[in-house]
Amino acid sequence: MVGTNILQAAAISPKVFYSGQLSATDISIYQPASGSSARVFQGLICNSTSSQAPPTLSTGPIYNTIVAPTLALGTTSSTGGTFSSGTYYWEITATTAVGETTVSNEVHATISANGSQVLTWGVVGGSNGYKIYRGTAASGENVLVTTITSGSTTSYLDTGLSGTSATPPVSNTSGGGSFAASTYYWVVSAVSASGETIASNEITNTFTAVNGSIVLTWTTITAASSYHLYRGTSSGAENHVIATVAAGTTTYTDTGTTGTSLSPLTSSTFGCPVTVYLSVIQSGNSLGPQYRAIQAFPLAVNDTLNLTPYFNGLMLGPGDYISGYASLAGAAVLILSGTVHT
Repeated sequence: MVGTNILQAAAISPKVFYSGQLSATDISIYQPASGSSARVFQGLICNSTSSQAPPTLSTGPIYNTIVAPTLALGTTSSTGGTFSSGTYYWEITATTAVGETTVSNEVHATISANGSQVLTWGVVGGSNGYKIYRGTAASGENVLVTTITSGSTTSYLDTGLSGTSATPPVSNTSGGGSFAASTYYWVVSAVSASGETIASNEITNTFTAVNGSIVLTWTTITAASSYHLYRGTSSGAENHVIATVAAGTTTYTDTGTTGTSLSPLTSSTFGCPVTVYLSVIQSGNSLGPQYRAIQAFPLAVNDTLNLTPYFNGLMLGPGDYISGYASLAGAAVLILSGTVHT
């Protein structure tokens, strides 16, 4: 980039243009010398490569509604327990990583004093355990007898222990969400203090049962202060922001909440804060040690830095060399360079 003529005749407003990462040699050329009068200021680099939308949105685990198990009575014994004589009622639910099913069918048995009761059921796919509830009246199960932490267990011996006061859930939360059975679409965008990127790639999933949920993941974007997650019910028509996720977090579990009516941007307004170093070398286009400061202006890609006040004030002259760079996430990504011509 050394010697690029960006001031031609009376054209005294050189363009700021976007470049890839500079080599160490280039950085040493463009960086103002230690102790120079070069100004340091904050600007914005908008619509640059590093401010594109998150490139990879993907799905994690998908949870659909899990049906409760079917409960049955096994052996009823007159020994081996602590029951008082009477009739008892049981229901069972399946548990998952994201919630609990509604209750099963109800079973009952009459047990003599000190008796016990075996309960059996079938394995429920997607379950990581079961909860057994007991009561002394039909539909009056109000004691959580036990919580089983294995999805492959299919029987339990109830000896009449007091358990914990609890009632079965009235709605199925095993899917962890409130989605209707349908197909949905998602995109994500990155947000900074100055704006928002366009949408990422689109992903989709079809829920085959109600109350499902889905885990979404994406990659980190430099300078993002948050991310907007959009969802819709047709491809390319994501029209609700379902969550705004703070920077540093790259995953979100969508449970089907309504969100806010809003569509992604079609043109990025995202800006990355940068530190920009500008200097003028007063040695007739040779890289000498003398520098002058240039007034700082907030810059964006393809913005013009107006040098008219300095040209008219004889602060710049023929052969003077202008150079500078900006650092973004440790990389030099913006170059301002050229030679002043009459």
